[in-house]
Amino acid sequence: MRGNNRGLKDRTMDSLDHALGRPDNVDLSSRNFFGVDEGSTEAAAMMKNPYWELSRVFAGTAGFRVSAVGKVALAKYLLENWTPPKRWNVTWNGFTESIEADTRSQARYLKWLQLDTFDVSFGDFVRECRVKRMVA
Repeated sequence: MRGNNRGLKDRTMDSLDHALGRPDNVDLSSRNFFGVDEGSTEAAAMMKNPYWELSRVFAGTAGFRVSAVGKVALAKYLLENWTPPKRWNVTWNGFTESIEADTRSQARYLKWLQLDTFDVSFGDFVRECRVKRMVA
């Protein structure tokens, strides 16, 4: 399971996604927790929302987990409203790293920006690296 660095427009769906660790597949997430202040209006609203289940209250924090109903709703929302990012394998200097980017060129540039300990020009980096699209 790979996580994603995404933000969803729907605030409720974004909170469900965050609680599950923004997984590619909501059923495969090993994370399921969202904490709010005990007694807050947010906690009261979550108690009434079928997408959430109270898991514990500890030290002033109400912990919630995404319910089965919430997972189904999030999966449906993601299917209808989110396109997974393209992933690229960028290989340079004998090492390969997976980079999320819209284009091959952007993946190459993002990798070059990470090379803060190497003194290599972008032109030299472009000539020396290889980029291949990953297929899910």
